[in-house]
Amino acid sequence: MKHIFLILLLIPLSALSQYDPDAIKNDSVKSPKINPFEIRDKIYVGSGLNLMFGNTTFLYVSPQVGYDIFPKISAGFNTLYQFLYYKYSNTAALRVNTFGLGMFMRYRPFKQLILETSINHYWSDYNKIYKEQANSWMLGLGYARPIGNRSYTQFMIQYDLLKDWNVPEPYIIETLNWRLYYKFGFIFYLSSN
Repeated sequence: MKHIFLILLLIPLSALSQYDPDAIKNDSVKSPKINPFEIRDKIYVGSGLNLMFGNTTFLYVSPQVGYDIFPKISAGFNTLYQFLYYKYSNTAALRVNTFGLGMFMRYRPFKQLILETSINHYWSDYNKIYKEQANSWMLGLGYARPIGNRSYTQFMIQYDLLKDWNVPEPYIIETLNWRLYYKFGFIFYLSSN
């Protein structure tokens, strides 16, 4: 048993003996330096936004953060909060709170055209009585309108490949078999260059 312990002790020591600090200093391969300003040029933030007031109160906010992996391809994460209040009568109303998380990938072949896919998960609470979860895999086609050098508004039409009817995203067309969802929002890059 003592010999096994001695061998286990010597193996890490022999590995350390292969390390030569002078060789690393003289190595011709230099590690790339990370410039925080270059990273900031590739990061953008934004949010989708929908509001409606009256007998039905609807608030939809979808913050997101993305990173340009390549000049025309970016990816990121998005969150969602949605509040819906619908008054049936003086004594009855529906109150729904929804939270969501997701990730997206976006391709912009032209400055005005957005092709996007996103995977999302939602948690909804109906009148604090009934809870529900839903998933979506959206494919979207959108239009981006510049509002400055590094920011734009976006309008997007999306289709859910999973066809989950409990997805709480706002939609513009509904048939018996499918829905078309829409998204409106703003995107701002962290750098103005």
